[in-house]
Amino acid sequence: MERRFRHWDNLNNFHLHTAGRILIVWNPDVARVELVDMTTQVVHCKVTCMVTHRLCYVSFVYKLFTPVTRRPLWQSLMDFGTGLTSPWLCLGDFNVVLKPTEKSGGNVLTPYLLNDIQDCFRHSGLEDLPSTGFHYTWTNQTVWSKLDRALVNQSWRDEFEGSSAQFLPFGAVSDHTPIIVKLGGTEPPASRPFRFFNMWTQHDDFQHEVREVWSSNHRGSRQWAVCKNLKALKHPLKRLNRREFGHISERVKQAGGELEEIQQAYHNDPHNPQLCGEMLAKVERFRFLAKAEKSFFYQKAKLHYLRDTDRTTKFFHGIAKRNAKRNNIVSLRKEDGSVTTSRDEVLAEFEIFYKNFLGTRVPCEPVDPHIIATGPVLGEEDRASLIQPVTDVEIREALFDIADDKAPGPDGYTTLFFKAAWSTVGPLLTEAALEFFRSGELLKQWDNTVLVFIPKSAQA
Repeated sequence: MERRFRHWDNLNNFHLHTAGRILIVWNPDVARVELVDMTTQVVHCKVTCMVTHRLCYVSFVYKLFTPVTRRPLWQSLMDFGTGLTSPWLCLGDFNVVLKPTEKSGGNVLTPYLLNDIQDCFRHSGLEDLPSTGFHYTWTNQTVWSKLDRALVNQSWRDEFEGSSAQFLPFGAVSDHTPIIVKLGGTEPPASRPFRFFNMWTQHDDFQHEVREVWSSNHRGSRQWAVCKNLKALKHPLKRLNRREFGHISERVKQAGGELEEIQQAYHNDPHNPQLCGEMLAKVERFRFLAKAEKSFFYQKAKLHYLRDTDRTTKFFHGIAKRNAKRNNIVSLRKEDGSVTTSRDEVLAEFEIFYKNFLGTRVPCEPVDPHIIATGPVLGEEDRASLIQPVTDVEIREALFDIADDKAPGPDGYTTLFFKAAWSTVGPLLTEAALEFFRSGELLKQWDNTVLVFIPKSAQA
């Protein structure tokens, strides 16, 4: 090792176990590693990058074989993670799977084997990094299991966005897969499409911005006029967001601090009418921002079953950020078998796949009316009711029956936008819908859709 890693530093826990379990080697010109704690199954370190001076904590794990002998390790991880606010990476051989789907072959798993690791990760706030490569990380050629992991806390996910783990092939030396943790890609962030946030409807300037854009008089197709207005409205809404809602959590925190200060001042001088007026204004400001923050995170986290709870917490912030990470495809295996991490190549592969999957347009055989006539058919009255003209009221009722928080279409606007601004946008939108029913032609922009890849849930 001295010849291979000349001038490198190392750390081990060999003196705690006869088998010699954990060895850590690093280049001191790149990182400074400081020992925090050490046991037979884990070594906790503080790591500082010598270039960027960013620091994090890393726990290197190599667990023992039985549930009883592993329990001191679970306790060590929970104790170390309690109150830790810095980024934390925990990786290594845990010698047990987290859930039954991570094992193929061998004895049936029981709750006794899984409860300890599940309780530990839940208590410590540790979750697997997004990963590529091998799913099973250990095998004896009969049983395949995911025993090795790279886990991080919320602070790590905030600090090292885009980080991921890669599980390499087994090779000829070990029956475990090597793990490489990457701190982030080198490509610039991808541009994000416009997305309407429901909290914007709460601001007094929202209706004004909509009226300003909708006052434009576009000639020609009503469907085209709606598309033109929606596109023109995006810039004013983005400007409103930056001015009034940007960094919403920081604004809530700042408003809360200002409210506490004015309340303390009013408490010391309760007969001061000026302080009373300022306090009421601060209360109103804080409530407005807190309500907007709640709306923002519920929309991002999509936890609709908790939308009526009292407040947003760190839990919801974490869920929203986790959802955003799951939308990122780190790498993709191409048709020729090679793996790419290039965003452009990933997009190209998806385009090729779906063009082949969906195929090309081919002429269809016309429906034979004689076949339809031989089966049950509607009476004259029912047929007349189906083709009677669509009314303005029916169009409005159809829109207002859609839930406010349903996923938006390609234009990024939610249903709540149209409901909140109906007095302004309703007439033109109704004309556009009636135009379609009269002509039978739908504008191309209205006929677009979004293909969404939904990560498979473990409970599915």
